[in-house]
Amino acid sequence: MADAVDGEYMMRQQLAPGCGEVLSFLYGKGFRFAVVTSRSPKLRDAALMFIQHHGLSIKYFHVTDHSPKGYLVNKLHARAFFDDGLYNLVPLVDSFVLPVFIRQPWNTHETAPSRSSGIVAVINWVEFGKQMLYLKEVHEAICYFNKWENAYFNL
Repeated sequence: MADAVDGEYMMRQQLAPGCGEVLSFLYGKGFRFAVVTSRSPKLRDAALMFIQHHGLSIKYFHVTDHSPKGYLVNKLHARAFFDDGLYNLVPLVDSFVLPVFIRQPWNTHETAPSRSSGIVAVINWVEFGKQMLYLKEVHEAICYFNKWENAYFNL
């Protein structure tokens, strides 16, 4: 159904509460964001327009060509992957990428992951921001105590 949505409809959608502020705040703290998608060219273009229209701090856009998102996420040396579908997050559980599941009105049918699953569940963008700040603090502490540079190649 998502592929049938045109750019005009997407541009009429409201930005989720807190999204722009959280992304902007995290960007100021050194975070960088990428969209990873396997959507049709029409929908990808609409998503790019939406990001630009709302001035979101998302500078990278990657297309998976229907290969698993986890492959590209690992290749990008991402520290976290945020998605509203558990099927995209489960393959990342045993990786070095923190899978973050956001509860949305359209995914209430999915059972929330348990804390022991390795997937962090959040209910909004503010919670996502808090999880990312915690992840940053953990990475900084690990690097500090091991005298490593806090960089993607030490992930």
